[in-house]
Amino acid sequence: MGPSETMDMVVGMLDRNEIEFQRRPDGDEVRVLLGTAAVFIGTGVWDGQEIVVIHSPLVLDLQLTPETTASAHFWVNQRNRETRFARFVLVDTRPDEPGATTTAFINAEHELLSADLQASELINAVEEMAAIADAVDEEAVALLGGKTYAAASEEEAEIEQE
Repeated sequence: MGPSETMDMVVGMLDRNEIEFQRRPDGDEVRVLLGTAAVFIGTGVWDGQEIVVIHSPLVLDLQLTPETTASAHFWVNQRNRETRFARFVLVDTRPDEPGATTTAFINAEHELLSADLQASELINAVEEMAAIADAVDEEAVALLGGKTYAAASEEEAEIEQE
């Protein structure tokens, strides 16, 4: 099964379980909104096997300074020690040009093997990812700065209306 067939399988599982979602125009990823969290579902390959990649953005537009970088790494490590069924990652989006603003984002991530994936596994993983994001995103923003996905989406919608 290739990436396209895996995404079709995911979409079918979401449809059959009446989970609302939006699919990117290229078909490579879907977004599920649950509570204030967004959960993105895509595909990948691990050790030659197709996988379903699930992630939820927790903090966007995090301005990195030496202090916030250290605090963000500590926060991510603590969450990784305390949380099951999710991996937290700090992704540096540092541009290559000198003097440019350094920003980052923090995601919660989870992968599933797609070969024998059951709808209940996928739905449980999506719901758990949303619950984890809802539980920690505001805490992370309060401690580190940046924006939650919900806040960033609201700002984007306001800009589009102008």
